[in-house]
Amino acid sequence: MLTQVLRDLEAKGVVSRRVYDVIPPKVEYSLTREGKKLLPVMARMSDWGGKYEV
Repeated sequence: MLTQVLRDLEAKGVVSRRVYDVIPPKVEYSLTREGKKLLPVMARMSDWGGKYEV
């Protein structure tokens, strides 16, 4: 499930994926320039959610 979401985000240009040729396999994801544009939105959502924490 997580892998599919990350692949979808990669296809949409939100994250970039870097694969290392090591054993065990290692993959790193990072936000692209477009993905970083979403940071203010995610911060606001986090603030909103924090108000309703249980």
